[in-house]
Amino acid sequence: MTHGGHASVRIQNTGQGDPENGHGRLYQEVRVIPFRAYEFSVWIKTRDLTDTGTVKFYFEGADGGQPLVYDNREQGLGAPIAATQDWTRYSV
Repeated sequence: MTHGGHASVRIQNTGQGDPENGHGRLYQEVRVIPFRAYEFSVWIKTRDLTDTGTVKFYFEGADGGQPLVYDNREQGLGAPIAATQDWTRYSV
């Protein structure tokens, strides 16, 4: 069930709001060149998502968080995520 290409990830039933076990997170190391602009995007498809405000992009520095490079926890993804939607591209 990929949007395109050869891989995708599925996060399902992450604990129904349990703070200890209720997080589905993806990590990817990306090497970048300083003082360049980058755009990162993700395709998201949802079905019966109960808390649409919890899908976030979060970028940390090379040393594990300092400095915090980008955090859209307050801004969201720029467009709303619906509880049920077909593949939709989000970019930061």
